[in-house]
Amino acid sequence: MSLRKIVFNTATISSVSVFRLLAQFISVPILSRLLSPADYGIVAMASPFMLFCFIIADAGIGMSLVRTPASETKTWSTCFWLSIVLSLALAFVMAIAAPLISRIFGEPQLGPIVMAFGGVVVLQAIGTVPGVALQQNHKFKTIAGIEMCAVMVSVLAAIVIGLKGGGGHGR
Repeated sequence: MSLRKIVFNTATISSVSVFRLLAQFISVPILSRLLSPADYGIVAMASPFMLFCFIIADAGIGMSLVRTPASETKTWSTCFWLSIVLSLALAFVMAIAAPLISRIFGEPQLGPIVMAFGGVVVLQAIGTVPGVALQQNHKFKTIAGIEMCAVMVSVLAAIVIGLKGGGGHGR
Protein backbone atom coordinates (compact mmCIF):
# COMPACT_ATOMS: atom_id res chain seq x y z
CA MET A 1 0.00 0.00 0.00
CA SER A 2 1.40 3.39 -0.97
CA LEU A 3 2.19 6.09 1.56
CA ARG A 4 -0.35 8.37 -0.10
CA LYS A 5 -3.11 5.79 0.34
CA ILE A 6 -2.15 5.17 3.97
CA VAL A 7 -2.27 8.90 4.72
CA PHE A 8 -5.62 9.28 2.93
CA ASN A 9 -7.17 6.30 4.75
CA THR A 10 -5.87 7.55 8.09
CA ALA A 11 -7.30 11.01 7.42
CA THR A 12 -10.62 9.48 6.36
CA ILE A 13 -10.98 7.45 9.55
CA SER A 14 -9.75 10.38 11.68
CA SER A 15 -12.39 12.61 10.13
CA VAL A 16 -15.03 10.40 11.76
CA SER A 17 -13.69 11.32 15.21
CA VAL A 18 -13.70 15.00 14.30
CA PHE A 19 -17.25 14.67 12.95
CA ARG A 20 -18.36 12.89 16.14
CA LEU A 21 -16.89 15.68 18.27
CA LEU A 22 -18.60 18.34 16.18
CA ALA A 23 -21.90 16.48 16.45
CA GLN A 24 -21.53 16.39 20.23
CA PHE A 25 -20.58 20.05 20.30
CA ILE A 26 -23.81 20.88 18.47
CA SER A 27 -26.18 18.32 19.99
CA VAL A 28 -25.30 18.54 23.69
CA PRO A 29 -26.42 22.17 24.09
CA ILE A 30 -29.62 21.43 22.15
CA LEU A 31 -30.37 18.35 24.23
CA SER A 32 -29.54 20.18 27.46
CA ARG A 33 -32.36 22.61 26.62
CA LEU A 34 -34.78 19.80 25.78
CA LEU A 35 -34.00 17.38 28.61
CA SER A 36 -33.75 17.74 32.34
CA PRO A 37 -30.61 16.87 34.32
CA ALA A 38 -32.50 13.85 35.66
CA ASP A 39 -33.01 12.59 32.09
CA TYR A 40 -29.27 12.86 31.46
CA GLY A 41 -28.64 11.05 34.74
CA ILE A 42 -30.83 8.10 33.79
CA VAL A 43 -28.97 7.60 30.53
CA ALA A 44 -25.65 7.95 32.37
CA MET A 45 -26.75 5.27 34.85
CA ALA A 46 -27.79 2.88 32.05
CA SER A 47 -24.77 3.44 29.79
CA PRO A 48 -22.23 1.34 31.73
CA PHE A 49 -24.47 -1.72 31.42
CA MET A 50 -24.61 -1.28 27.65
CA LEU A 51 -20.88 -0.59 27.33
CA PHE A 52 -20.03 -3.66 29.43
CA CYS A 53 -22.26 -5.77 27.17
CA PHE A 54 -20.57 -4.31 24.07
CA ILE A 55 -17.23 -5.57 25.35
CA ILE A 56 -18.52 -9.03 26.15
CA ALA A 57 -20.55 -9.37 22.93
CA ASP A 58 -17.51 -8.45 20.82
CA ALA A 59 -15.24 -10.78 22.81
CA GLY A 60 -12.41 -9.95 20.41
CA ILE A 61 -14.29 -11.59 17.55
CA GLY A 62 -13.86 -8.62 15.24
CA MET A 63 -10.14 -8.30 15.82
CA SER A 64 -9.63 -12.04 15.40
CA LEU A 65 -11.10 -11.87 11.90
CA VAL A 66 -8.97 -9.01 10.58
CA ARG A 67 -6.20 -11.38 9.53
CA THR A 68 -8.48 -14.29 8.64
CA PRO A 69 -8.87 -14.65 4.86
CA ALA A 70 -12.40 -14.11 3.55
CA SER A 71 -12.12 -17.49 1.86
CA GLU A 72 -12.50 -19.11 5.30
CA THR A 73 -16.26 -18.73 5.17
CA LYS A 74 -16.90 -21.24 7.94
CA THR A 75 -14.77 -19.23 10.36
CA TRP A 76 -16.43 -15.96 9.32
CA SER A 77 -19.89 -17.46 9.63
CA THR A 78 -19.11 -18.96 13.03
CA CYS A 79 -17.82 -15.63 14.30
CA PHE A 80 -20.88 -13.80 12.98
CA TRP A 81 -23.34 -16.18 14.62
CA LEU A 82 -21.32 -16.34 17.84
CA SER A 83 -21.44 -12.56 18.04
CA ILE A 84 -25.21 -12.55 17.40
CA VAL A 85 -25.89 -15.28 19.99
CA LEU A 86 -23.74 -13.53 22.60
CA SER A 87 -25.44 -10.20 21.99
CA LEU A 88 -28.94 -11.72 22.10
CA ALA A 89 -28.09 -13.49 25.36
CA LEU A 90 -26.75 -10.24 26.82
CA ALA A 91 -29.81 -8.30 25.64
CA PHE A 92 -31.97 -10.94 27.31
CA VAL A 93 -29.97 -10.64 30.55
CA MET A 94 -30.32 -6.84 30.38
CA ALA A 95 -34.10 -7.17 29.90
CA ILE A 96 -34.42 -9.60 32.80
CA ALA A 97 -32.12 -7.53 35.06
CA ALA A 98 -33.69 -4.17 34.16
CA PRO A 99 -36.39 -4.21 36.88
CA LEU A 100 -33.80 -5.21 39.49
CA ILE A 101 -31.39 -2.51 38.29
CA SER A 102 -34.22 0.00 38.41
CA ARG A 103 -35.09 -1.03 41.97
CA ILE A 104 -31.45 -0.99 43.15
CA PHE A 105 -30.93 2.54 41.82
CA GLY A 106 -34.37 3.66 42.99
CA GLU A 107 -35.21 5.03 39.54
CA PRO A 108 -38.33 3.57 37.84
CA GLN A 109 -37.43 5.02 34.43
CA LEU A 110 -34.05 3.30 34.39
CA GLY A 111 -35.48 -0.15 33.57
CA PRO A 112 -36.90 0.69 30.14
CA ILE A 113 -33.68 2.48 29.17
CA VAL A 114 -31.57 -0.55 30.14
CA MET A 115 -33.93 -2.77 28.12
CA ALA A 116 -33.70 -0.47 25.08
CA PHE A 117 -29.90 -0.46 25.32
CA GLY A 118 -30.04 -4.27 25.00
CA GLY A 119 -31.31 -3.72 21.47
CA VAL A 120 -28.37 -1.44 20.77
CA VAL A 121 -26.00 -4.23 21.83
CA VAL A 122 -27.63 -6.56 19.28
CA LEU A 123 -27.44 -3.96 16.51
CA GLN A 124 -23.77 -3.37 17.29
CA ALA A 125 -23.08 -7.11 17.07
CA ILE A 126 -24.86 -7.41 13.72
CA GLY A 127 -22.43 -4.88 12.27
CA THR A 128 -19.22 -6.32 13.73
CA VAL A 129 -18.35 -8.95 11.13
CA PRO A 130 -19.41 -6.89 8.08
CA GLY A 131 -17.38 -4.01 9.52
CA VAL A 132 -14.32 -6.23 9.74
CA ALA A 133 -14.86 -7.33 6.13
CA LEU A 134 -14.87 -3.67 5.07
CA GLN A 135 -11.70 -3.09 7.07
CA GLN A 136 -10.01 -6.11 5.56
CA ASN A 137 -10.88 -4.89 2.06
CA HIS A 138 -9.54 -1.40 2.86
CA LYS A 139 -12.96 0.24 2.38
CA PHE A 140 -12.16 3.04 4.81
CA LYS A 141 -14.29 5.61 2.97
CA THR A 142 -17.28 3.30 3.31
CA ILE A 143 -16.56 2.73 7.00
CA ALA A 144 -16.25 6.47 7.58
CA GLY A 145 -19.49 7.13 5.68
CA ILE A 146 -21.38 4.51 7.69
CA GLU A 147 -20.07 5.84 11.00
CA MET A 148 -20.90 9.45 10.08
CA CYS A 149 -24.42 8.44 9.04
CA ALA A 150 -24.83 6.56 12.32
CA VAL A 151 -23.76 9.65 14.27
CA MET A 152 -26.17 11.88 12.33
CA VAL A 153 -29.08 9.46 12.76
CA SER A 154 -28.46 9.05 16.49
CA VAL A 155 -28.18 12.80 17.07
CA LEU A 156 -31.31 13.50 15.04
CA ALA A 157 -33.19 10.71 16.83
CA ALA A 158 -32.17 12.09 20.24
CA ILE A 159 -33.27 15.60 19.27
CA VAL A 160 -36.60 14.40 17.85
CA ILE A 161 -37.27 12.30 20.95
CA GLY A 162 -36.39 15.31 23.12
CA LEU A 163 -38.69 17.57 21.09
CA LYS A 164 -41.52 15.05 21.46
CA GLY A 165 -41.14 15.05 25.26
CA GLY A 166 -39.25 11.78 25.44
CA GLY A 167 -37.35 12.83 28.53
CA GLY A 168 -40.22 12.16 30.85
CA HIS A 169 -39.12 14.20 33.86
CA GLY A 170 -39.92 17.58 32.36
CA ARG A 171 -38.35 20.82 33.49
